[in-house]
Amino acid sequence: MLSASRSRAPSPPGGGVPGIEVLEGGVAPENVAERAARSLPRTVLLVDAVRFGGAPGELRLLAPEDLAGGQAGTHAPSLELLATYLRQRCGARVLLLGCEPAGTGLGGAVSPEVCEAAERAAGIIRCGAGKEG
Repeated sequence: MLSASRSRAPSPPGGGVPGIEVLEGGVAPENVAERAARSLPRTVLLVDAVRFGGAPGELRLLAPEDLAGGQAGTHAPSLELLATYLRQRCGARVLLLGCEPAGTGLGGAVSPEVCEAAERAAGIIRCGAGKEG
């Protein structure tokens, strides 16, 4: 989960992007919801595997509500609830960056296509971090 804070803080330790906080939600993204809300983000970008019929590693920017329309996110119900909570709690705009997985079996390794997509997504986010929108 990425949240863009309302303030322009200096770069975090480790070379992070100013104004961007990365929160790892793992298999239960709702566990970091309150921490994200306390930073009063303008925008929250949820990142997860989503089956939308694309090629493995394909990225799509979605609204979390799109998961209710038949697109299968690996955490679909909790992502929808999380988006609603963040909107109501702090007024954040919530988006979902979905990546078509090669597979979603428990304990399976992440495919090379998805690893490459993660790198592409990170580059896009770094490039766009300074732009208001």
